[in-house]
Formats: sequence, structure tokens, C-alpha cells
Amino acid sequence: PPARLREDRARAARAVREYGRHPLTGAGEVNAYLPFLETSWRLLAPSGRAAAVVPAGVVSDRSSSRLLQEWLERDVLETVRVLEPERALFDGVTGRVGVAVLALRGGTAAPAVARPRGADVAVGVADPDADAGDRAFTVDAATVALVNPNTRTLPAFVGAAEARVVEAVHRRVPVLVTRAPDG
Repeated sequence: PPARLREDRARAARAVREYGRHPLTGAGEVNAYLPFLETSWRLLAPSGRAAAVVPAGVVSDRSSSRLLQEWLERDVLETVRVLEPERALFDGVTGRVGVAVLALRGGTAAPAVARPRGADVAVGVADPDADAGDRAFTVDAATVALVNPNTRTLPAFVGAAEARVVEAVHRRVPVLVTRAPDG
């Protein structure tokens, strides 16, 4: 990119990191959609709902892990659909760029729940509104801590059966190396 554009991007990233408005997404690689998602959630009423179409990296990028972890711990992440569309969804954006549809069920002041519901997740679906069938599985904060303790990102299971097998294996055989949260 031209020098001016690089400077503008660096200045914007520095502002996100330094002003403290985005404590969960203002570290590491700053992607524009992460501060947007964090702000949307912070503005959401306790019983409000929000949905967003974002790059699929939101479920797997380490830069989004703190936000995902917070959503799961507070039980506000309701649905995640990682799309595998038959064609590109947006003009000018290649179909190889993954897309995710997220739904939230409450803002930062949402009341605590006695029994977490978890998030309904499906990976590789063509239509976010269609029944995901065997592709759907439930993920909560405990599942992520068990399966992905180092990254705290969502596991990308192909479906419910795979989720059950992987969780059972991890209950019997823990992750070999667990890093410190800051490492």
C-alpha cells in the first residue's frame, strides 16, 4: 500500500490500542471488524439482540479470542454460522474469504444465567437461515477451555458427532502444552 495509507492504518490501530475503548479487541493485530463488534456489544441493551456478518476469522483468529471468551463466559453469544457459500457473497471480495454470521443475545449488562445455554455453532453451511442439522453443535466457555485452552478460539468441528468425540478425547487426554494466557 502507499505510504500515506500505511501511516493512516498505523495511526488508527494505535488509537484503538491506546485509548482504552476496546479492551478486548485493541491488542495484537487490529482488524476493523473486531472493535466494531466489541462496540456493538457494549451498546447493546441487557435484553437486546444483535447480528453481524463478518470475516470468518472472528471464530479462529487469536486477535478475537478475548472477545469470544467474554461472550461465552457471559453466555451472550447465541449463534455462529461459518458460511461456505457456492459463490462470492460480496462484489469485489473473492469467495475464498470466509464469512461468518453471529448473533448476540444481550449486552455487557445482561443478567447472569444460572445454567449457560452456550452458542449454537455450525461450520461450512451455505445458508445461515437453513437448519444446520448434523453440522450444528453447542459450544460454551468450558468447551473452549477444554479443547482450545491456548488460543481460546472456537473449535471448528464439522458437526455434532465430531464435537462429541473431540470433547471426550480431551476429557481423557489433556492438551500436551498449555501456555500462559499472555504467551
